[in-house]
Amino acid sequence: MVRLADMPETIEHLAAVKARLVRAAQLVTLPLVLSVTPAAQAGETFDSAWAVTDMRLDLSFESLVIDDLDQPALQTDSTSPSTGTSTADPSAPTTPASNTEPDTSPGFGQAGSTFLTIGGLWAFDLDKDHDLNLHVAWSKFVADDLEFAIEGAGWYFSQVGDDTAGLSASMVLRWHTFHAHDYSWSVFGDFGIGVLGSFDNVPDGGTGFNFLPRAGAGVTGALHDAIDGVARGSRWQVGVRWHHISNGRIEGDERNPSRDSVALYAAIILPF
Repeated sequence: MVRLADMPETIEHLAAVKARLVRAAQLVTLPLVLSVTPAAQAGETFDSAWAVTDMRLDLSFESLVIDDLDQPALQTDSTSPSTGTSTADPSAPTTPASNTEPDTSPGFGQAGSTFLTIGGLWAFDLDKDHDLNLHVAWSKFVADDLEFAIEGAGWYFSQVGDDTAGLSASMVLRWHTFHAHDYSWSVFGDFGIGVLGSFDNVPDGGTGFNFLPRAGAGVTGALHDAIDGVARGSRWQVGVRWHHISNGRIEGDERNPSRDSVALYAAIILPF
């Protein structure tokens, strides 16, 4: 029995015990059940005094090491144990979320990719005639490794007889037969056909309108590293081809002094 006269001291002692146990639980996340059940309710007496009975302390844990209960509880994260809210320093630098999305556009050599090619050509018929051109081509890969191009060119013909100039339009089908897995390089073969209009006869003694069949091979290489395993940037191109000029005998054999030349060309390929 705890008499009324001893209640203040007893309650103070229990409060101190409870405070120490709560602080210990904060240190090791200790499950604590503290139950204090008074046998007498307010307004009731027990032998003319308050009675405190059935005080139980149930502690359930596997191991407990407490060096000093007087030390403050350690905070192991940035969340307040009492409110569950974050207590992180608002002045700490934060890393903004990246909005960069991977590039899913097709790269060189993949179906659907398109390019613009700008280059120049020199052709020699192994005799006295030289042909020069500057050309621009738009191309699209109609299937993986298979490229279709439309090319326009301006020409200068240094030839026996009168030199002259002209303009041409051609269609080319190019197959990139061998290439790196990321298309950092490729080896291709191509063929095509075009039409040429010149300001004077080409060759000399021919006509001002001609056909331009062609066939050849070349190499391309990436000027930039592949991204995500795919080459999408600018490239260089070099090649050699058979360069033929003929009017197809549209004005008879006598007006068709056709010319065959070896042509070397180089170009820059730009994504388009």
